[in-house]
Amino acid sequence: MMKIKKLFLYVLPALLLPDCLAAQDVPKGSLNIFTENVRLHTDGEKRLSIEFDINPGGILISANEQLVMNPLITDHQGNSLALPSVFVNGRRRNRVERRMKQISRHTSDPEMVYKVVRAGRKGGVDKIRYRAAVAYEPWMDNAGLYLQSEFCGCGGNGQEFTERLVAASMGDTAPDLAGMDGRDDGTTGPVPGATAVASCTLTAGGCALTPYVTFFEPARENVKRRSEEGSAYITYLPGSALLQPSLADNHGELEKIAESLSLAGSDAQGNLAITGVSITSWASPEGAWDTNMKLSQKRADALKRYIEDGFSLPEGCRFTSEGKGEDWEKLAELVQADPHVESKAEVLRIMTQTGIFDGREKQLMGLAGGRPYRYLMQRYFPLLRRSDYRIEYTVPVFGLEYGKEILEHRPGMLSQYELYRIAFSYPMGSPTFCKVFHTARILFPTDRTSQFNLGATCLLEGKAGEAVALLQGFENDPLAWNNLGVLYMMQGRYKDAHAYLNRAVGSGNREAVKNLKILKGLWNPKEK
Repeated sequence: MMKIKKLFLYVLPALLLPDCLAAQDVPKGSLNIFTENVRLHTDGEKRLSIEFDINPGGILISANEQLVMNPLITDHQGNSLALPSVFVNGRRRNRVERRMKQISRHTSDPEMVYKVVRAGRKGGVDKIRYRAAVAYEPWMDNAGLYLQSEFCGCGGNGQEFTERLVAASMGDTAPDLAGMDGRDDGTTGPVPGATAVASCTLTAGGCALTPYVTFFEPARENVKRRSEEGSAYITYLPGSALLQPSLADNHGELEKIAESLSLAGSDAQGNLAITGVSITSWASPEGAWDTNMKLSQKRADALKRYIEDGFSLPEGCRFTSEGKGEDWEKLAELVQADPHVESKAEVLRIMTQTGIFDGREKQLMGLAGGRPYRYLMQRYFPLLRRSDYRIEYTVPVFGLEYGKEILEHRPGMLSQYELYRIAFSYPMGSPTFCKVFHTARILFPTDRTSQFNLGATCLLEGKAGEAVALLQGFENDPLAWNNLGVLYMMQGRYKDAHAYLNRAVGSGNREAVKNLKILKGLWNPKEK
C-alpha cells in the first residue's frame, strides 16, 4: 500500500477565500517559525528526553509584541501533555513584564516557563535550542510533538496562532531517529507516514484556515540504474581505423568519454561501477556502401580496445561495439532542420524515396549542379562520422547531507525517494522544499508520484491553476481525494470540495475529517 505524508497547507487567506479578509495586520514574517535538528531518546528510567532547535527565521517582533511558543505532545485520542513554554518579548513588552514580575497572562507557573527571550534591537530572534524531559507514557507511542506559536500585540489585539509538527511519532526514539531507513550519516529526516503541520493566520475578525494536503511517498530504488550517453567525433586518416589520440581534436573527444566513465564512480576494489558500455560507429556517404560499413565496424572496435586498455572496467561488464555504416537517417534530420539547403524538398525526396543501391548518392550529386551535395558534404558529413556511446552504471544510495550536495551538481543521480527525503528535511512549504519537488518532476516526468507531489506542492504555493492540471487523472484514486477537496476549497467550489472530502473520509483519511470541519465553517451545504 502506498505510504503518504500529510502536510497542513499554508495558503494566504486571500488566495483560499477571497471573501474572508483579515481585520488586523499580523506580525511581519510571523509564519516563518521552523523546527530542526530534532532528537528524541529515552533513558533506563523511562524518561523521554526531547531536543530540537526553534528557528524563527524571518520573525520580526515589534516593541509591544510577544511571541509565546508552546511545545505539546498530543495524539488523536485526546491525550496531551504541555511542555514548558518559550516567551519572546519585544523591548517595551519585556520591560513591562519584568516590572509586573510575571511572565505573561498565559501562565503563572514558573515550572511551565522554559525560557524568556528579548527580541533584538531590530526585532529579530536568534535560534533557540529547546530541551525537556518527561515521564514516558504508553499513549505517547502514537502521539506527535507539536510547537504551537501565538503572537499577541499590546492588549491582545492582532492575535495569530500557528502550529507545526516537530516529530511525527514520539515512539520513534533514538537510536531509531539517528538516521532514516538504516542510514548512519547522523542526519534526521521524515518518518514514513508522518503528519507535518503549518497553518494560516488567525487575526481578530479573520478566519482560521488550516487545510491538510497529502504527499505520496515514492517507491525506493533498491538498485539505482543510470546511464550516460554522448557522441565522440574522432578523426581518422582516410580509409584508416587506427585511433590516434594526438590527431586533430581527438584528445578532447576521448576526454568526453573518460569523463562519462568517471562519473560512474568506483567500487571497493577501485573498479568503475559500470554494468555496460555500448559503442555504435557511423560513416558519411562518400565511397562505396560496403566499404563504409566495414570501416565503421573497425573504428567501433578500435574505440572499444582503447577503452578496455585505458580503463579498469569491472568483471561482468557488458561491452559491445557495432558499425552501422552510412547514417542517412541522421543526415535527413539535419537537412530537415536547415532552412538554407538549396532545393531542400527535392534533396529530402531523393534521400527518402531513392534506395541506396538505386543511385541515391548519384542523384544528389547531380541535383542543381551539385551545389546541395557539396553543401552537405562540407557542413554535415563530418557530423555523421562519429561514435555514439552509452555507459550504464549503478549508483549507490546517498545519505541525506551528501544527497543535498549531489542535488546541486548532478540531480539525476538521485532517486525520487531520495529527493523526497531531501525535501522534507527543509521547512515544509519553504522555497527549497518546493524546489525539490519541482526538480523531481523534471527528472521523473512520466511518474504519477512526481506528478501528484508537484500538484500538492502547487497547493502549498497557492498555484491552484497549475495544481488543476497536475491532479487531473487522480479523480478515482482514494489517496488523492483529500487534495482534490483542498483544491476545490481554494477555488471556491465548495460543493465539489464537500463531495471529495466526504469520499476521502469514507476511505479512511483522517486529515479529510479535519478539512471537512474547515469547510463547514465556510459553506453550509443546506444553503443554496
